[in-house]
Amino acid sequence: VLFRSWSVYISAEEDLQAMRVLRRHNPAMYAVFMGAAPTWRPDEFLDDTRSFCLLGEPELTLMELGRAWREGTGYAGIDGLAWKDGNNVRRNPFRKLLDFSSLPMPDRRMLVGKYRANRLGVHPITTLVVSRGCGFRCTFCTPNAVDQAIELEFKRLQPEWYVDRPPLRKRTVDQIVAEFEDIAALGYKGVEIADNIFTWGKARTKEICERIAPLGLSWICLARANMLHDPETIRAMARAGCKMVYMGSESFDDGLLEDMVKEIKVRDIEKAVRICRENGVEPEVSVLMGASPRESWKTLWWSWRASRRLGTRFVHYSVALPAPSTELYDIALREGWFVEGDFTPADNVREVIVDLPNLSHRELRLALKMA
Repeated sequence: VLFRSWSVYISAEEDLQAMRVLRRHNPAMYAVFMGAAPTWRPDEFLDDTRSFCLLGEPELTLMELGRAWREGTGYAGIDGLAWKDGNNVRRNPFRKLLDFSSLPMPDRRMLVGKYRANRLGVHPITTLVVSRGCGFRCTFCTPNAVDQAIELEFKRLQPEWYVDRPPLRKRTVDQIVAEFEDIAALGYKGVEIADNIFTWGKARTKEICERIAPLGLSWICLARANMLHDPETIRAMARAGCKMVYMGSESFDDGLLEDMVKEIKVRDIEKAVRICRENGVEPEVSVLMGASPRESWKTLWWSWRASRRLGTRFVHYSVALPAPSTELYDIALREGWFVEGDFTPADNVREVIVDLPNLSHRELRLALKMA
């Protein structure tokens, strides 16, 4: 019997509890944990020699672990694996990143149940990920899903300071279109594209959109504001079924955006909102409070008012969470910002775990409610 869990920071305790409950009924059960939480602190997940953690990118490590079980071989040669050898925790070398385009298309025929998305008015929907990594270096960024775990492993290779991020890897246009076609053939009506950024290049984005337009799917995606300035591309997205694009605007203060290494200006956000609205795609913006040490009540009020003036249907408000994969974590740890001395799992639309130079965690929690 195998228990397999994708564990994020906030789910780690419940995932471990679930494994222990199941172990009471299946004492010989193997447990495999993957994701950001076990990559960060595998020791907490390794109860005994039947528990394993897949560090960073998990696919090839999981395949090799399964082969070791079948063949009865040891685990020392499996890169990207943490395991218990007697009373000692072993952490094997870094797993080299795979060729992302070599992975097969996910088989959605294995899914159980139907799903909805709160930004799409169609049902059922599915999620889609066609790239890994990001070409930018925002200090606060906790990227989607598997990328957090990969970044943690990359960071472990350069412990003095977080400099290089994992490379951006994209599936081919043909692979992306084929997956959209498979989704439509299975009867799905909508897609939530969960890539950190979907609009990698004007020509690529337009070709994808032109080829999936006949499928009649509705979809939403994420993009940077400065990638949403071309009306022709936005019109192609709208014709292909894009209903909303979420841009991580984060702040409406250029100085704070510079602190975050966001590499955009407020004028880029304003232009992106206008171009999207004029060409048939609904824009959504965000205000990320506390991602700069210079955040204050003055900058908060400025961003709230500026985001409201844009007139978008949604504004996503949250507080920066210095997760261990980020550069902001290193800064917060060095400066002593963490309320409990180190990172603690939290829901950053409800909870705050840092005291900033100009704003306490209580003030930031109040700011969340006010926003």
